[in-house]
Amino acid sequence: MDAAKTVLFIDVRTRGELQFIGMPTLVDAQVPFLVESTPPQWDEAKSTFKLTPNPHFVEDVGVRLEHKGLTRDDIVIVICQSGLRAVGAADALTAAGYSKVYTTIDGFEGDPVPDGPHNGERTVDGWRNAGLPWTAKLEREKMYRLD
Repeated sequence: MDAAKTVLFIDVRTRGELQFIGMPTLVDAQVPFLVESTPPQWDEAKSTFKLTPNPHFVEDVGVRLEHKGLTRDDIVIVICQSGLRAVGAADALTAAGYSKVYTTIDGFEGDPVPDGPHNGERTVDGWRNAGLPWTAKLEREKMYRLD
């Protein structure tokens, strides 16, 4: 049995993150769990644009699930930058009736190094740092609401 046919692998990061950081090649689709607020608002504490929950997240994961011929009882894996957003995404899917949702613990990039010469850099754990397959070249058919 080919696991790639029986599992839905979703990247829940924003378009900007994928564009500038890359994504796992094995991901079926990008469906962001958080999206930029409308109209755009600035978050002073984080020095970035505010993100709000994507009101279409569960619905759009469902579309990708059906497109692959799977059901809410099949395995869904979610990945984000460091693992935190993936937990929220998994919780939302579980609350919507998905029975087998898993997260990638360290995410795509992992946690920032806490001290030393690489303080703040994400070079220790995560998908990319583990040497798993990834790409900086995005595929249109995998991107959110472009298909």
